[in-house]
Amino acid sequence: MDERDKKSHLSLISTMWNLVARAHQDSGEEAVLARWQLLERYQGAAHRYLLAVVRDPDVASELFQEFALRMARGDFRRACPERGRFRQFLKTSLINLVRDYRRRAHRGNVSLEDVKWQPADSAVAESEDDQRWLASWREHLLERTWQALHEAESKTGRPHFTVLRFRTDHAEASSAELAVHLNGTLRPHQPWTEVAARKLLQRARAEFADLLVREVKDSMGCHTPEELEAELIELELHVYCRARDIRKRS
Repeated sequence: MDERDKKSHLSLISTMWNLVARAHQDSGEEAVLARWQLLERYQGAAHRYLLAVVRDPDVASELFQEFALRMARGDFRRACPERGRFRQFLKTSLINLVRDYRRRAHRGNVSLEDVKWQPADSAVAESEDDQRWLASWREHLLERTWQALHEAESKTGRPHFTVLRFRTDHAEASSAELAVHLNGTLRPHQPWTEVAARKLLQRARAEFADLLVREVKDSMGCHTPEELEAELIELELHVYCRARDIRKRS
């Protein structure tokens, strides 16, 4: 790889992978902070998955604490864009943790500290556990997108979160009902009409799609437009982006 290709390759690495790199420096406060930022970002997806698999809140919490400990101390240093998507690395690590727990359950009580942490085979066949992880990851990305939309509304004053949240929670509501909600919630100087409410909803959906694609891109690291589109399809998130030109925005 010549210098130009190397620079082009590095330019495709997302801020998430930069965070992973900082998290696994040998020492320093920056590395410790980055590890906790990684944990904060992905703890929801990890805990949701563990709970869905073991179906026991106490066991899920115990496994999550072990997962958090290992992430906080830097056990994910092998993760890098060249090895594949970060969500794949997280998934195989969590699957391994659950499998270790199941093996211990057959042998009797064994401390989690006695279980050797190893990444699972990258060619793990699709299973129910895999599907649970995809569902957890999808929910994680959607939650972050909703959060980003809410933050954008707070900064810009554009009520995109307000209108889209109402439409999502009240899918059968008419445009007239949407306008009534906006007038009652936002109390504008000029009342929202049905036409204005529909246009606002259209803009809100477009911004949500933009933010969702940004979240997916950030979680992937290096990617091509085709890989981004495939990721959205695999996660069943493409339905939120049908009106957007994904490849032009990748």
